Amino acid sequence: MRRRRFVVGLGGVAGGASLIVGSSAFTNIEAERQFDAQIIDPDNNDEHPLGALITDERWIVRSYNIDTSAEDVFESVFTARLGQTDGIAHINNSLSGKIKTRLDALPDHVRFRPCESDDGTVSVEQGGQASFEAFVDCSELNDSNDVAEIIARINPDSEGALSADINEDVEIKFDTYVAIDVGPNGALIDLATEYDQRGEHLNVELPLEITPAWTDEDLTDKWGETTEVDSLSAFRSPCELRASKTKYDKLRKLELSDDTGSSYKIENWFTHHESDAGDSWWEHHGTSGVQRL
Repeated sequence: MRRRRFVVGLGGVAGGASLIVGSSAFTNIEAERQFDAQIIDPDNNDEHPLGALITDERWIVRSYNIDTSAEDVFESVFTARLGQTDGIAHINNSLSGKIKTRLDALPDHVRFRPCESDDGTVSVEQGGQASFEAFVDCSELNDSNDVAEIIARINPDSEGALSADINEDVEIKFDTYVAIDVGPNGALIDLATEYDQRGEHLNVELPLEITPAWTDEDLTDKWGETTEVDSLSAFRSPCELRASKTKYDKLRKLELSDDTGSSYKIENWFTHHESDAGDSWWEHHGTSGVQRL
């Protein structure tokens, strides 16, 4: 369904100022004087100089956005930081004077902070813009998709001045990337939070099932137990698979499957050698990249 913009003209305000609400819902407005409202259809090329709340209707939050320096926001090691430089949400002031503004959000696992201030509320001059970065506790997202209600507060604590709340629903999708570091004797599977993190990176939807196949001197595959990673909290410690001399010698391959039904594998190639004197050793020829099954 196409969403229309609401423009509120404030009668009696100097300069015929207006407050323009992108695709948001205008929930309440208070002023000393009467105001009129009309619906502006963007398909008719109606243009106004400034909008009040600007942000995308859908945020893609990737595991690469997780920032350990932002853990104090939620006391969560899975806190993602969005728009740190230029902001992910903006409030434009189209009124005739300075405003004070802040961004709130529901539910509590989404929070905002002005890009140029540690205070929640900032002043915006006429014709100016305030930019906000967002913090998301990814461990609280609902099944990788969530909806947050963003609330722009205009002059929230002012008496006798124009004040308004502007609401916008934003869909949040979390993309999980895992880093799979495979060696001859085992593998380490961790959440990928850096683009240059060691290992093969794979985009998955949790839960993720990981099944190793081991080999010993006869070079036949011996399947191990399947490990399931069902939530981000499982990555507080990386999943580590290691060869054991009592059962097997080397990691032959890993097979992985996620909630989408997609399956993948990573292989090791070996040759096992024995000398006439009875000595034996392994020759590792290499490790494949991720192969889709």
